[in-house]
Amino acid sequence: MLEGDHGGPGAVLELVKRLRCEIKLPRSMADYFQDVDAVGAIVEDKRRFARRTLHSLGALEHRPTFAALPRTVEWHKIYTKDVSRGGLAFLHSCQLFPLERMRMLLPDPAFQAVLPPTCQCVVEVARCQRLAPNCFEIGATFVERLAS
Repeated sequence: MLEGDHGGPGAVLELVKRLRCEIKLPRSMADYFQDVDAVGAIVEDKRRFARRTLHSLGALEHRPTFAALPRTVEWHKIYTKDVSRGGLAFLHSCQLFPLERMRMLLPDPAFQAVLPPTCQCVVEVARCQRLAPNCFEIGATFVERLAS
């Protein structure tokens, strides 16, 4: 569905918006997209790269990574939480496991500081925490930035 050249990040964002969303945010996050354009630094962080809050939309392609964990290759809508040069945190409706690798599309122009203009990358899951039924917060590292 999201394969091939679609005319840049704006066109990809429109395709991402059309994906069915199965994420059920907990009540405490009901206003998650209230400040959609707000991008701020996370000051108290002691990580290698500074993170920035970035609540936006993206798409994640499930791929089979482990033989013991079958996954159907399909696209899912995700909500991004924050980003750094090394990775990002996002919300997803499915549980993912450390070391799983997935392809991701991040069409928001704010991601262009860490990704090429095509907005595509491969991420490796570092952690996954259940926040609510159908809502998992996932931390992932950028493994590969895809040119097209």
